[in-house]
Amino acid sequence: MANYTCILLDADNTLLDFDAAERQALEDTLQSFSLSCDAAAVDTYRRVNRELWDSLAKGEINRNKLFNVRFARFLRALGQEDGGNSQKMNDYYEEQLSHHADVLPGALDALNELAEVATLAMVTNGTLSVQEPRIKASGVEPYLDGVFISEKLGAAKPSPKFFELALRELGITNREKVLVVGDDLFADIKGGQNA
Repeated sequence: MANYTCILLDADNTLLDFDAAERQALEDTLQSFSLSCDAAAVDTYRRVNRELWDSLAKGEINRNKLFNVRFARFLRALGQEDGGNSQKMNDYYEEQLSHHADVLPGALDALNELAEVATLAMVTNGTLSVQEPRIKASGVEPYLDGVFISEKLGAAKPSPKFFELALRELGITNREKVLVVGDDLFADIKGGQNA
């Protein structure tokens, strides 16, 4: 560990169990809009959502576009009529997602140990309205020297600007001593390498 003095940790599926949060928020949303929440619907949503987040990371779309089209594309993929519900569904889903702060097993123990030897920060592309409540409820904040949410920074991973802003705020100047840990090979790992 002595090789790294700063560790930037992704939030979702690195410290927080996003799969569990997503599953529950999606189930709540589909039930609220009288739609079936079977395995096929969940798989379809995850595929549509992943494609959009990948497009965001590549700079092909912006965050507003993602949230404006996500449920419209999902409903279309299910063969359902939108009926003007897609934006309402997205807003409801985001609200439900903000209430789920499931921490991955062992994450708090790892943070406790790592905080003794390195500067720790969370780096996430999630939205403020979703991530801030989840992070606060998760219990990870006492171990972190900073929390960096793309919407607040005005840049998203994998942009080098995102990492530059985070490192500047943390006061980190030696980038060779920084490790990025995350579940996304493009946004987290490639983004960290590029920065």
